[in-house]
Amino acid sequence: MMAAVCNLQWYLAVFSVLLLVAAGKEIWLTIIQVCIALTAPVTLLLTPMLLWQLKNNEGRLKLRPGIHLLALFIQASVMRQAAMEPKPPLHFNSLFVATLSGGLSRCVLSPLIGTGFLTEGWDVALVARLALALLGGAVLVTLLALKSYGSPQMKWLLSALYVGVGSLLAALWGRNLEPNFLTMDGVRHSQGERYFLVGACMFIFCLALALEMLIRWPKPGVSAVVLAAILALGTTRNFAVKPFVDLEWKKNAARIEEWEAKKAAPLVVPINPNMTFTLDSTTGAF
Repeated sequence: MMAAVCNLQWYLAVFSVLLLVAAGKEIWLTIIQVCIALTAPVTLLLTPMLLWQLKNNEGRLKLRPGIHLLALFIQASVMRQAAMEPKPPLHFNSLFVATLSGGLSRCVLSPLIGTGFLTEGWDVALVARLALALLGGAVLVTLLALKSYGSPQMKWLLSALYVGVGSLLAALWGRNLEPNFLTMDGVRHSQGERYFLVGACMFIFCLALALEMLIRWPKPGVSAVVLAAILALGTTRNFAVKPFVDLEWKKNAARIEEWEAKKAAPLVVPINPNMTFTLDSTTGAF
């Protein structure tokens, strides 16, 4: 339960980005942003955007970014005091490679074709998919940059790239996940998809921006349908739930009742999906 609550911060971070661009003077938006800023450390990435808003907003509109920045300052202070262990040294070459492999596999290919591709085929096939994703991403960003140059959409593109890449760097270096994405085995089997949620959302945003800018649709809603179709395969594969297997719960329930009566040796009980929980009266573990 605690892990589930802690992981909520990644979803809140995406919501905070949406609130940052929301128009209006509503105080309740500011209150929500402050709560998220005090909960999700990754939102520290929004500091430059808030400073830009603070500089360009007028009158009372300066209050929203100002209060938000104050909350982020408190978050940064708490993080600084809580950092008991020094962070791993920065190795720019390995961090660059890890950012590429992690971002391409989790933020680009996973939404498009599902994470199952990681365990399919040989390493050569995986490298080929990563290379195609890198080429396609570079072409997409280049086309968007050329198309949006000198227009308001340029700031949205740059902001999305900054937040997406920044979230990857923060997770890989801050969580010391960098070594996991320097080998093919690590790219295939490393867990922690939540660390790449913000980056994946920024990639989807860039896809939506490309559909709006590069193709003139007869109706605005067509681009939304096309975007859903592009992500249909990845969505279907990522969120498919396999049926739970019978783990003889009636038998295990009897074992738990016996353990409650005697509380002798620790008891390990299997639960779905492919997990276990331990009852141990000596350590209080559960």
